[in-house]
Amino acid sequence: MRRLLKSIAKNDKTPLIKKRSIENVIEIAYKAGFVLQQNYVVRKPRFPWIYLFQLKLLPTQFLKPLARAELKYNKYFSSVRTNRWHDVLFIFIKKA
Repeated sequence: MRRLLKSIAKNDKTPLIKKRSIENVIEIAYKAGFVLQQNYVVRKPRFPWIYLFQLKLLPTQFLKPLARAELKYNKYFSSVRTNRWHDVLFIFIKKA
């Protein structure tokens, strides 16, 4: 348990960076002549199984299948508009 907490503390020392809001990204694209067609969460940095890999409790052969499962789960069950940081895929099309 101590090892897990140490690992989490080490990884939480990243600098705070101001991120653009979802609305801001959409607005910038709209001004550039694009329309949002689709968007969804690709990855959440705190998805639970990531710690098991950091602590080497899961072999790396499980990384690809778990990443695919996370992508499917996030696409359908994770909200893009949230106060937490996520990796989001935006699909824009050019206005006609």
